Amino acid sequence: MTITQADMEAVAAHLLLTERATTHCRQKLTRVAQQFQHRITDEESAKVMFAVEAGYEFNHGRVYWRCAMRMAMAPARLHAIITELVRTGLLRDYRDPRTSVRTLLPAHIHLDVHGGSACRFVGEDLGPMRTRLSDDLALVDCRDCLAEAS
Repeated sequence: MTITQADMEAVAAHLLLTERATTHCRQKLTRVAQQFQHRITDEESAKVMFAVEAGYEFNHGRVYWRCAMRMAMAPARLHAIITELVRTGLLRDYRDPRTSVRTLLPAHIHLDVHGGSACRFVGEDLGPMRTRLSDDLALVDCRDCLAEAS
């Protein structure tokens, strides 16, 4: 069996998504409000962040968030994880005013400077807000952090 260039690119893309999905685990949590409730772990939250980053479609039904692709977790658990990710600012629950369709958007990844972001975005030091941090400029998608780095 030979490994093709396409195989290598697929592995690289998967590793990039995995790294992006775990950026929220780097922040030093100083406030109780930043900790996940309902016994949600960083691993569970990373699985959902991976799915969002990979482009999985999530829909909000009458009661729960649901994933169009099959995920290995109960709908109630998936809903609890998404609710916590939204509460802590790691995901945004965007509702299109014209169609009322709700979409999950991942928060920006900031440049890690001593456990905080380079741009010190508004809300970083407030309540339950958590920050997605990386020291790899290839992962950083915050324009202010990129401007600070250059």
